[in-house]
Amino acid sequence: MIYRKDKVVQAGVAAVTTAVPFDYGNRALISQSFKLQQSAELLNFTVAHLRSKGSCPSDKSDVANSDSGDGQGCWNGVRLQAVQAMHNWLAGYPTGVETDNSVIVGDFNAYMQEDPIRAMNDSGYVQVSQQLYGNKVSSYLFNGESGTLDHVFAAGDIKNRVAEVTEWAINADEPVILDYNEEFKSDVAKANFYAPGPFRSSDHDPMLMSVYFAKPLVEDQLFLLDEQSVAGTVVGQIVTNSAVAIARYQLSGEQAALFSVNAAGQLVVAAGAELDFESRQVQRFELTVQSETGLVSDAATIEVQLNDLPELPLLTLEGLPTVISDQIRPGTLLATVKAQATGNNASIQTIQLIEGDKFLVLKNGQLTLKKKLNAKQQPELKFSIKATDSLGVSTIVTYVIEVKDGKGNSVLQWVISVIHAVLGWLFG
Repeated sequence: MIYRKDKVVQAGVAAVTTAVPFDYGNRALISQSFKLQQSAELLNFTVAHLRSKGSCPSDKSDVANSDSGDGQGCWNGVRLQAVQAMHNWLAGYPTGVETDNSVIVGDFNAYMQEDPIRAMNDSGYVQVSQQLYGNKVSSYLFNGESGTLDHVFAAGDIKNRVAEVTEWAINADEPVILDYNEEFKSDVAKANFYAPGPFRSSDHDPMLMSVYFAKPLVEDQLFLLDEQSVAGTVVGQIVTNSAVAIARYQLSGEQAALFSVNAAGQLVVAAGAELDFESRQVQRFELTVQSETGLVSDAATIEVQLNDLPELPLLTLEGLPTVISDQIRPGTLLATVKAQATGNNASIQTIQLIEGDKFLVLKNGQLTLKKKLNAKQQPELKFSIKATDSLGVSTIVTYVIEVKDGKGNSVLQWVISVIHAVLGWLFG
């Protein structure tokens, strides 16, 4: 197993099995997990070499492995058993890395329509060259006929990101006389037909597979924003899916300048932004994200729906004092209550006293004292008034008036006077 250290790094531990049926005929399975450096994806990579079609069993009762004449040759049963055992072995994640991304490569000694290949497809793997090009792929030449004994299978999300599968045609189509075998060659032939290049270094063509990296994902998102929001207001959290940290957020579009994304990945109202709530209720722009390794997501549409809050009625209390004496008589006018509707085509429907009606009366816009006050028992007069307009929008305002005794003292002043008197009596 040869790999590029500048592209991937090992993950987990290398795993090998020579358990039946990989103890004889089928070669040992080798599996290693890797992490793709640019996208941080994990991948389990396995090399297989299943038993060849020749050297048929001497036991004629071994029907499963004898040549049945269907074109699959001998040992089809052993190869099929190997596929099933390989699937079970890999399901236990022998490298210690649990990922659904799995690639199996090797010489299966089975052509595209044979039982072992069908079993691989049935177990969730995809023969990637067949997926891209159908059956028009060849890696081996035998008795003048070409076909594919060498396969690349992929499972998990990675099977949907195969960019290219190529048969590197350096071996199968080359004359046998050029290969590495030295039998039946004279010393002169060995010297004359040797070349240091890659051609006929094997009887099978190697297969090359290219895979697109998994780009960061960002989905279309909708946020709500109140009309009273100011610069720096957090609109919401941008949701992304990336194995590598996001390094950059890029907003684009006519309304993009109204917003920015902070270091925490939150969408915020940009400095100096003037949000137009009247003519544009939805601000729309596009967002792409870039990972630390340079991978850029597809564009997502971000919508910010401006929540145009209802216009609240205005309440004013003309003449309302901040301090009153507990000597004023019931029926005394304390304030004139006025309300003004601010919503479109709205009018004031009701003005109500909703707290403080024990001591106050509100009638025809006149707020009057209902009963006599006692500053010691009622040091403050707290009440709330509610105004509601024809749109059903209400304003509630709470007021507090300090109550003093007939000498103009508040309860706090009276308490202090008592303390002074007691201290004077104790200490002369």
